[in-house]
Order: sequence, then structure tokens, then C-alpha cells
Amino acid sequence: MRCLLKIICIYSTWMFVTAAAMGQTAAPITAIKAGRLIDPETATVTTNQTILIEGERIKAVGANLAIPPGATIIDLSKLTVLPGLVDTHTHMALTYKELPENNYYYLTFVTDSTALRAIQAASNGIQLLNSGFTVIRDVGNNAMYADTALRQAIEQGWLPGPTVIPSGPIIGSTGGQLWPTPEMYKEHNMMFPEYIDADTPGEIIKAIRQNMLFGARTIKLCIDCKPWGYSVDDIKLAIAEAAKGGCKVEGHVQTPEGAQRAIDAGIYIIAHGNALTPEHHRQMAEKGIFRAGTDTPFTKYRGSEAAFKQTVAKLRDAWEKKEKDQIDQFVVALKQALPTAPIEEAGERATMPYGSGSIQLVREHGLWKIENLE
Repeated sequence: MRCLLKIICIYSTWMFVTAAAMGQTAAPITAIKAGRLIDPETATVTTNQTILIEGERIKAVGANLAIPPGATIIDLSKLTVLPGLVDTHTHMALTYKELPENNYYYLTFVTDSTALRAIQAASNGIQLLNSGFTVIRDVGNNAMYADTALRQAIEQGWLPGPTVIPSGPIIGSTGGQLWPTPEMYKEHNMMFPEYIDADTPGEIIKAIRQNMLFGARTIKLCIDCKPWGYSVDDIKLAIAEAAKGGCKVEGHVQTPEGAQRAIDAGIYIIAHGNALTPEHHRQMAEKGIFRAGTDTPFTKYRGSEAAFKQTVAKLRDAWEKKEKDQIDQFVVALKQALPTAPIEEAGERATMPYGSGSIQLVREHGLWKIENLE
């Protein structure tokens, strides 16, 4: 008995020492030498930069950084490095194919099983990661939760892939994006799992909770896929319910009226930009609503040059509307502050308070110009 106790004590002590040693093990250091580094936030390109990574976290970026001994060095000094790309709207388990469905994706869930589509999603994830995409939002049409399974498989290390933010099946009013026959709808439950029919407040809440239960990290609504689409109150209810599980809501929009309801409700993302007007863009910029336009260049087999030019014009409007609104708001505030703001001059430069910060001015050719904002 004493011998057994001694063995247990020795084993317990070894386990404690091992655990302590493991807890003290430093995360591996990786140093990336970048010939050019693109910073989208500041719209700048810097040269000869070093990126220090500890474990899975970037710890420091800059020129002439000291590289710790024993660090793994990745030499990209002759290449350009940029942050990982983000695909804000994709369907990983939905693949257009000539055979067997003739590129008609509504038939995909009839001809392809969830198991097969999950394998397609895994392949698509690997290809996206190899193409530089490190985050994707996977928003529906993914069979029986193949998107949430893909997220789990990548996180558990079963295969390489980007960070996946899945939605589960798209939630919509009766019919979703389909117009099924009575037989297919009533007798064969054709809608699920591509869509979850949710018409009443109770059904909307249950559908959202079901998706979050099975691993959704965002929620996708069909706002106006049918003439009896969701109201402003319906969308607000969905937003509030999704927030309980830490999820944001994206709205699939097809009409200007549906877009306006989504904006009025304060949705997080509007998917598809064809129905959006300049006025919609102005309101979205004001409210901080994102646009996932799913706009692609035309090709020989899809789209037209006229449609592409229209898309470019709308994208430019969406961007310029936000920039113009921000400038207009700043100018108004600046004019209000100018009459009473004390200006401290020092030669050809001056400083004046603005909000919680200050504005630096410089005199050029006798006129004051804004040099910097803090």
C-alpha cells in the first residue's frame, strides 16, 4: 500500500512539474522580412519591414526590429506583403457546375448531398487560403450546416483554411428565394436546409436560436425575397435576438423598398447592391451600415459591359458618399468652432483646439491650410 502511495505521489509530482513546465514554454517566434508592406488603413507602402509573430499573434511591425535568437525567419525581402484578404459574402458549400445541374444552383441540394458539399467546402477553403484570403463570411446555401462544420474542422486543426464566419441556413418568409410547387413544398419539405421559413415573431426567434445553437457566428435574412418580406419591426427583432448570441445580421436585399426597411431597422450588412440608390448610400454611411455588394467584373460567359459600368458607378458613389458626408460634417463643425476658438500662432504655423483634440495649421502664400488633425 505504501509502495502504491509512493508511486501515486511521484506520478502526481511529475504531472505537476510537467504541467508547470508546459505552462512556462514560450510561444514560438516567427520573423517575416517584407521587401514592401502594404497598410490599407493608412494607404501607405513601406519598405524593408520586419513582422514579428509570437505564436499566432503579430507582436511588432517596423524597420530594423531586433529578431530574437531562435526565431524562424521567412525571407520575403524581394516580395510585397499585405494583410490577409477578407471575402464578406460567399457560399463555400455551393459550387456552380455544368454537370449535373447546368450551373443552376437551386438544383444543387437535390443532386449533391450534404456530405459531398462539405467536401467541396473544404476544398474551396483550402484554395481560398492559398489565394490569400484569411477571413470569410459564409452566408447560407450550405446544405445541412456544412458551413458551421467547416468552421469547426478548421478550428480543430483537421485541415487548413481561413477563419470562417458561418450563418447556417438563410432565414426568410415563406418560400425563401424559391418558388416551389405545392407538392415539393408541402410533401417534400423542399425549403430546408437551404432556407428556414420564419413568418411570425416566434418563428423568427426560433430560427435564429437554432442557427446559433448549431454554430452560426452571423445571421442571414432574406429581407424581400418575396412580396411579403420582412418589416422594419421583424428586422429589429432579428437584430435583437441575434445580439444575444453575439451575432450580427446581414440582409439579402433585392428591391429599393427592402433596402430602405433594412436601413431603417439598423441592419449591420446589406448584401447585393443592385437595388441601392445614392440616397441609400448616404443613409448607410450615416448609420455605419456595411455594403457587401457581390459585384464582379463581366466575363465572356457572364454579365455585360454596360452592367459592369453601372456597378462601378454605384461602388464609386457608395465610397464617395461616405467620404463627402464625413468632410461636410467636419467643415460644419469647424465653421462653428472658428469664431470662438483661440488660435496660437508660431511663425508660419498655428494650433487651434477642435473637439477633444487640436488642428495644426500652416501658412502657405499668405493663406492658412490644415496640416494635421489630432
